[in-house]
Amino acid sequence: MATLSGGEAQRLSLMNHLNSDLDSLIFIVDEPSTGMHEIEKNNLMSILKEINKLGNTVIIVEHDKNIISQADQIIELGPDPGILGGYLVFQGSLDEIKKEKSSITGRYLSGELKVSKKPNNSKNKIKSDTKFIELSKVSTNNLKNLNVRIPLGMMVGIAGVSGSGKSSLISETLVPLLNEHFTRNNGEDEDEYIQIDDIKGKLSEWSNIADSVVISQSPIGRTKTSNPVSYIGIWDSIRKIYAKEELSKKREYTEGHFSFNSEKGGCANCKGAGSVEVQLSPTTTIDVVCEICNGTRYKQSILDVRYKGKNINELLNLTVSEALELFRDNPTISRYLSILVEIGMGYITLGQPAPTLSGGEAQRIKLAKELGKSKKSGTLYILDEPTTGLHDSDIEKLLGLLDKLVMQENSVIIIEHNSDVLSYVDYIIELGPEGGPLGGGIISLGSPQEIKLNKNSRIGPFLSVD
Repeated sequence: MATLSGGEAQRLSLMNHLNSDLDSLIFIVDEPSTGMHEIEKNNLMSILKEINKLGNTVIIVEHDKNIISQADQIIELGPDPGILGGYLVFQGSLDEIKKEKSSITGRYLSGELKVSKKPNNSKNKIKSDTKFIELSKVSTNNLKNLNVRIPLGMMVGIAGVSGSGKSSLISETLVPLLNEHFTRNNGEDEDEYIQIDDIKGKLSEWSNIADSVVISQSPIGRTKTSNPVSYIGIWDSIRKIYAKEELSKKREYTEGHFSFNSEKGGCANCKGAGSVEVQLSPTTTIDVVCEICNGTRYKQSILDVRYKGKNINELLNLTVSEALELFRDNPTISRYLSILVEIGMGYITLGQPAPTLSGGEAQRIKLAKELGKSKKSGTLYILDEPTTGLHDSDIEKLLGLLDKLVMQENSVIIIEHNSDVLSYVDYIIELGPEGGPLGGGIISLGSPQEIKLNKNSRIGPFLSVD
């Protein structure tokens, strides 16, 4: 069981319930299509419909249009994310939501809105001067002694049914070999191949990339003292601004005074947490708002200092969009905030605790951090299932971000099932034909247009190309 993905474990649990013949239950399934190929989603819906026919109620939290379109009732929340959401936008049938102009989901379901297609003449193509990295003799898990060349300077999609070997090839082979390259000898290898004893494969042509970055949906921090501004690297700049205010100079405050994690500025009662833990019983505790700082996390004397009318606590409670207006005259801070707004993250607050961010939000913040850095070409960015938990409108923003990375002369590898994303990429490497022992081979290579015409491809029929 430890080797199963969350989606696989969830589907196994559904099968067990289906076999039990229980009725009058409510099943709540969160993102059941996670990690599923297009051809597998109909099988999932067949299981859920059988459970429903037994006399049960099935509630599905989902973004996938194919699954939403098969629901008897659709409930949409919004209209926007974060503090701009939380309202009931629509409840009704598929036909009704397609006619509801206030529903962004309905507009995608009706076809009025679509994830953008990249015109064929705008896609990067393999040319005589295209550079590659090469994996050879890869037999990780179910992979069949593969040799594969991955083109650089473009967006490459890694496709295949569940268990076909996508993650085995990239996450479990390419990534550790790249890590080995960039951590030993300061990235200067003399051998023709990079090989590690516990990795079943070899990497060559590694000199064609300057760095590699894996951008996952893991949290940007696991404590509530971690937040977006500290992660993207502008928190120090903000605190320096407050330390330069006249009142700060008069009281001899340094930037350290404007950190709620420090004894200089943090509330002594709650240690800068904004709340205190109260023991209700030997096994039960609850967090209660600190009665000294009223949840601000700062000493009152620190809150006396204001920048453009805002104290440091009020600033942290601003949304990214609001803060951008405040820092328009600061190039460093405004650059990062502008990128966050551009990718649809203007609604999050500067001080939002990291654990409250979704995986998709965390991933986009990581991408914004990379885009905000001084331009650095030759980096390989690797993303595994980046569309997990994303609405089509969010996928649109994600693709725009990835395009920017490629335009900065970098390379992007995406392990993905989403047919809109795979239609958008420049090049596809498809593994299969099936999962497990029947997978592990390369069944198609080429542009989305070429994959669409390849009779061996399992994803080809679902691609939308010019």
